[in-house]
Amino acid sequence: MRPRTIAAGKVVPEKGGSVADFPSSEHTQVAFSAFSFLFSELCVRAYTFPTKVRNVEEVEARLTSLGAHVGTRLIMLSSVRDPVELQRRPLTIDAVLKLLQEKLWTRWFGRAANEIQREGNSDRFFLFDSDPIVLRHVHPSPDYIDSEGRWNVNYAGFMGGIIQGALQSMGFEAEVQTYHQPAPSKPHQSLFVIEFAKHVWDRERRMRT
Repeated sequence: MRPRTIAAGKVVPEKGGSVADFPSSEHTQVAFSAFSFLFSELCVRAYTFPTKVRNVEEVEARLTSLGAHVGTRLIMLSSVRDPVELQRRPLTIDAVLKLLQEKLWTRWFGRAANEIQREGNSDRFFLFDSDPIVLRHVHPSPDYIDSEGRWNVNYAGFMGGIIQGALQSMGFEAEVQTYHQPAPSKPHQSLFVIEFAKHVWDRERRMRT
């Protein structure tokens, strides 16, 4: 079996599957095992660098901040490498969420996100990933797992940061919170709560009038 690899901007599936709609010939690939090792070290260092954290919220905030920098650079990379027809930026919230779920998630993590839901008539959206790639080889100590198996610290906050940075770079400022939502058959399932800034909604309403 070919080793799984992660590229600058996408994950290459284990069995040679292609990532739809995006050219891959110019992407530099590294072994997925190398990425997993690097990410595990990032999680460890998030507890102690630059200072020792006081609570798990600080760990998640550090990973989210790092992810936001990555998300910003991924969008910048897309603007340089993608053909012109793929560089059109979305104009509405629905369009940017569709792009995020179907194309960007596929490019970054090897498959589309499971689903995106809106919370009633609120300004919040829920993005579900049943098996976040960054969680496959990291595990918190028992001290950070509650009686129902939920992690009290969620290292997928790094992915939440990527979402936040990417949305910001496309002109859709938002705050993204990450939660561990395990199910019997989906022990790593995570929920990303996306809440767009007020000025984004104001722009959306002006476009509709």
